[in-house]
Amino acid sequence: MANGNDIGQLKCPYQLMRDELLKQDRDIVFNLCQYGMGDVWNWGGEVGHCWRTTGGLGLAGGGGPPGFYQIGISNAAHWPQAKPGAWNDPDYLLIGWVGDAQGMGEGKPTSLTGNEQYAYMSMWSLMASPLIFSGDMAKLDAFTLIVLCNAEVIDINQDPLGKQARIIKQDHRQFVLAKPLEDGSVALGLFNLSARPLRMEISLADLGLPENCHLRDAWRQVNLPDAQATVAAMVPCHGVALLRLMP
Repeated sequence: MANGNDIGQLKCPYQLMRDELLKQDRDIVFNLCQYGMGDVWNWGGEVGHCWRTTGGLGLAGGGGPPGFYQIGISNAAHWPQAKPGAWNDPDYLLIGWVGDAQGMGEGKPTSLTGNEQYAYMSMWSLMASPLIFSGDMAKLDAFTLIVLCNAEVIDINQDPLGKQARIIKQDHRQFVLAKPLEDGSVALGLFNLSARPLRMEISLADLGLPENCHLRDAWRQVNLPDAQATVAAMVPCHGVALLRLMP
């Protein structure tokens, strides 16, 4: 935890840059590459528009779910600090044909499964994160475009209310995020952290919703049967069910 003097020293160069950027006669988004140091989520909004909350995603690893889960779950914890014009940034979208942050050199196709890529984009969208693609644009394939360009998923990310999803449930097998939207609906992400398919369920009361809600699958862009008291889905390994619930 940084003290007041430490924070002042960390903010100073960003304040200088902000002041110079404000002199420019055009819109500029100022991102602070602070890697989470000095609890930047507590003061980043005073000097910039978004800030990195962790180290590089390309360097995240270890056993279990892929590195974006480790980074995303860390970023998700800072949901109370996010608001319109001030965003937590968990790093780029490393899908498609990507480089190697450790070995550099020529890129290669992502090692993430299709379900993992859906989960990656879903988590970033629910967290109202900057959606910055960091793959090779010259080697975009049809599936990567599907992941990046789903209008209903992007609408969740860009919702005018500007709320970051809050954590509803978290344990070693599952991670649940809920994001309130401007029209009164709630975007819900059911993330399976385990190595096998998992039936996941959450009560509408835990989401602050009444017992009967319309339900829509954002990735498939289809309406589902109305949810009664609970919403449940069978979620693939390391995958997601991204749903929109309307009272």
